[in-house]
Amino acid sequence: MRTVFQILFRDLRRLLRNPVAMIIVVGVCVIPSLYAWYCIAANWDPYANTAGIRVAVSNNDRGVQSDIAGNLDAGGQVVEELRNNHDLTWEFVSEDEAREGVESGTYYAAIVIPADFSEDLASVFTGDFEQPTIAYYVNEKKNAVAPKVTDTGAATIEEQINSTFVSTVSKTVIEMAQNAGTSMLDRSDEASEGLAASVDETNGAIDRVRALLDGIDSTIEDSRSPLDNTRQTLDDLEERIPVIADALDRSTALLGDVRQSARELDASISQAISEGGTLLGDASTQANIAIGAFSGNVAKLQGGVDAALADMGALVDGNEGIIDELRGQVAQHPELADVIAELEAQNEQHRQTIESLKILSGDIAAIADAAASASDAVDGSVQDGLAAAGEAQRRISAEVLPKLSEGLDSFSQVSGGLAGTVSSLKPTIQQARALLDQLSGTLDQTKEVVSSTSSSLAEMRDELSRTVTDLSALNDSASLDELSALLGIDPEDAASFMSSPVTLENVAIYPVSPYGSGVAPFYTNLALWVGGFILIAIFKLEVDREGVRSFSPTQAYLGRWLLFVLLGLVQAAIVCAGDLAIGVQCLDPVAYLAAGMFTSFVYVSVIFALASTFKHIGKAVAVVLLIMQIPGSSGMYPVEMMPAFFQAVHPFLPFTYGIGALREAVGGMYGLTYAFNLAHLALFLPVALLIGLVARPYLLNLNLLFDRKLAETDIMVCEQNNLPRTRYRLRTVIKVLLDTDAYRAKLLARADRFYRNYPRLIRVGWILVFALPVLILVVMSLFDVDVDTKIVMLVFWILSLIAVISYLIVVEYLHDSLRYQLDMSTLDDADLEQKLREHVVLQADSGKRDRP
Repeated sequence: MRTVFQILFRDLRRLLRNPVAMIIVVGVCVIPSLYAWYCIAANWDPYANTAGIRVAVSNNDRGVQSDIAGNLDAGGQVVEELRNNHDLTWEFVSEDEAREGVESGTYYAAIVIPADFSEDLASVFTGDFEQPTIAYYVNEKKNAVAPKVTDTGAATIEEQINSTFVSTVSKTVIEMAQNAGTSMLDRSDEASEGLAASVDETNGAIDRVRALLDGIDSTIEDSRSPLDNTRQTLDDLEERIPVIADALDRSTALLGDVRQSARELDASISQAISEGGTLLGDASTQANIAIGAFSGNVAKLQGGVDAALADMGALVDGNEGIIDELRGQVAQHPELADVIAELEAQNEQHRQTIESLKILSGDIAAIADAAASASDAVDGSVQDGLAAAGEAQRRISAEVLPKLSEGLDSFSQVSGGLAGTVSSLKPTIQQARALLDQLSGTLDQTKEVVSSTSSSLAEMRDELSRTVTDLSALNDSASLDELSALLGIDPEDAASFMSSPVTLENVAIYPVSPYGSGVAPFYTNLALWVGGFILIAIFKLEVDREGVRSFSPTQAYLGRWLLFVLLGLVQAAIVCAGDLAIGVQCLDPVAYLAAGMFTSFVYVSVIFALASTFKHIGKAVAVVLLIMQIPGSSGMYPVEMMPAFFQAVHPFLPFTYGIGALREAVGGMYGLTYAFNLAHLALFLPVALLIGLVARPYLLNLNLLFDRKLAETDIMVCEQNNLPRTRYRLRTVIKVLLDTDAYRAKLLARADRFYRNYPRLIRVGWILVFALPVLILVVMSLFDVDVDTKIVMLVFWILSLIAVISYLIVVEYLHDSLRYQLDMSTLDDADLEQKLREHVVLQADSGKRDRP
C-alpha cells in the first residue's frame, strides 16, 4: 500500500504546486454543485407560481327561468367566482378568441360555457334530464406540465359548478318542504273533524256486516242433513259392485273362444291356397328351365352365324383392298390382270355365302323369339291360376272374417267399457265420500272464520273509536309545535351543508416542503454522477513513472482511484452543504451529508472502473447508465408509473438507493431504511473493484491497441500508460526458438487465411452497425408496438451495438496480434533470447511490486 499512497501524494503535490491546475480542480469540484443547485432552485415551488398561466374563459350561457329554481345563470356565477380566483390568470374573451388563442399558444387552455348550460342544469326539475357540458381546450404542445395545471383548474371549475348546483337544488327543496309543512299545519284541524265523521260511518257499516255473519252461521247448520243422506246412498251402491263385475268377466271369456275359432278357419284356407300356389310355381319353374336351355343353344348358334358373317365381310374387304393395290401395278406388270380376275371371282362367291348366312341368322332369331313367347305363355297361365286363388283368399280374409271380428270387437268394447266403469266405480264412491267429509270440514272452518271475522270487526270498531280520541289529543299536544320548529331551519345553511357535506382532512406523513426539497435527492445524485464523469474527462486515468520508482498495474489503479475518490468526496461535500445552505429541508443534516459522500464514493468507483478498464467504451457505458437511471430510479415520478422495462431494472440501479438514502434524511427516518439503502449501494463497490483489479490487467494489450489506433487519427483523445506489458506469450517465443521454420510456416498459413477474410469481417461489422438501427426503426414503423416493446427494442439495439463494436475490436486485435507475431518470426535467435530475458525480468519485478 505504500506505493499506492506514494502515487496519491505525488499527484496531490503536482496539483497543489500548480495554481492553474488548482483553479481547474476547484471548477471540477464546484461545477456539479452548480448543476444541482440550479435545478433545485428552478423547481423550488413551481405550483406556487401558477398565476402566470393564462387561461381563456368564454361565457355564452343565456341563463334560464325556472318555476322551482327561479332565475338560474350558472355561467355568470362561474365567471364571478373566477374573477376572485387568482390561482391562474383568467382572461374573459369570446369563443373565437379563446380557440384561436389556444391554437396560437397565447393561452395554455380555454374554457367555453355553452349557451344552453343553465337550461341543461335546470332540466333536473322538469324530468327531461340533459347532461350539461363545458368545452375545455388545452394546448399540450406548448408545455408538458402546463396542461396538468390547467386540468386542475378545469376540475376546480367543474367541482365549483356541481357544488353551486347542489346548493341551489337543496335550498329549493327545503323551501318547498317548509311550504308543504306549513300547509299541513293549517289543514290539520280540518282533517281531524273529517276523520271523526268517517269513523262514525265506518262503525255503522261494521255493525251491519256482523248481522249478516250471524245469518251465515245458521245456514251452515241447515246444510249438514243432506250430507248424511248422500253418504248412505254411496254405501248401498258399493255393496252391488262385485255381482256386476262377475257377469262381465263371463261374457269376456265367451268372446275369446269365438275369436279363436275364426282365426283357425282363416289359417286353414290360407294354407290350402298357399300349397296350390307352390305346386303351380314348381311346374312353371320346370317349364322355364327347359325353354331357357333351348334358348341358350339358339343364342350360341346365333352367335356363331354372326361371327361367320363378320369374318366373311372382313375377308371381302381385305380382297377389295388387295385388288385396288394390284390394279395400280397393272401398267407395269400386265401379268397381274389374271390374279385380279381370280380375286374378284372369289369375292363374288364370298358375297353369296354372306347372303346365305344372313338368311340363316334371320331364321335362328325367329326360333329364339318363338321360345321366348312360349316361356311367357307358361308364366301367364301360372300367374292367372295364382291370382284366382289369391282373390278367393282375399275375399275370405278381407270381407267375411273382418265383419265377424268387427262384431266381436264391438261386443268386447261394450263389455270392456262396462267392466272399466264398474272397476272405477268403487274409487269414485270413495272419492265422493272423501269430498263429503271435506265439505263437512269446510263448513266447520267457515263457521269458525265467520265467528273470527265478527270478533275482528268488533275489535276494529273499538280501535277506530280510540283513533278518534288519540287524534283529538294530538291536536292539543306539543308534537306539531316541534314539527313547526323543525321546518323553521335556515335554507341557506342547509344548502351550504349539502353542497359540501364532507371535508377532507389532509394529514401529511413525512411532510416535505417546498417542492424543491422533494426533488433535491434526485438532482443531487445526478450531480454526483455527472461530477464523477467530469473527473474522468479532466484527469488522466493512467499513472506515469515520474517520482515513483516502479509499480504494478494494481498499485497504479489504486493510486489513481484514491485521487478520484478524494475529489469525488469533495464534490459531494460541496453539493450537500450547498443544498442545506439554499434551504433544502433536512431533518438530519449529518445523515444527509454522510449519504451524499458515500454515494459519490460508490459512483466514482464505478465510473473510474469502467473508464480505466474499457477506455472509451467504458465511458459510453457510464453515459448509458446515467440515461437509464434518470427515468428508472423513481427520482421524479413513482417507478410504478414508468413502463415495465424501467420497473424491471429499478432494483439494479445505483440511483435507486442513493436517492432513497437522501430522502430518508430529508423527510425523516423509518426503521432501518436509511441503512438498507446504503448497504444496497455498497454492493456496487465489489463489482467496480472486480472490473478494475481483475479484468483490467487482462485487457492491457487490447487497451494499448485501442490507444494506438486512436492516436493514429491525431484527432481523438487518448492516453498511453507506462506500465510494463508483455506483447507476446512466452510459449510463442519458445516455439520460435525450438522450431523456427515449422512455426513460421504455420503462422504464415494462419495469417494468410485471416488476411483474406479480414476485409469481409470488418465489412460485416460495419454493416451490422448501420443495419441494426435501420431494421429496428422499420419494425417499429410497420408494426403497432407498445411503449414497453419499443424500450426493449432500443435496449436490444444498444446491447447489439456494444456487441458489434466489441466484435470489431476483437477482429482488430487479432489483426494486430498476427502482425506482431509475424514480426517476431523474422527475428534471429539472439533477438529472441533477449526478448525472453526481458520477459523473465519483468515478471520478477512485477511479483516484487505486488508483494506488500
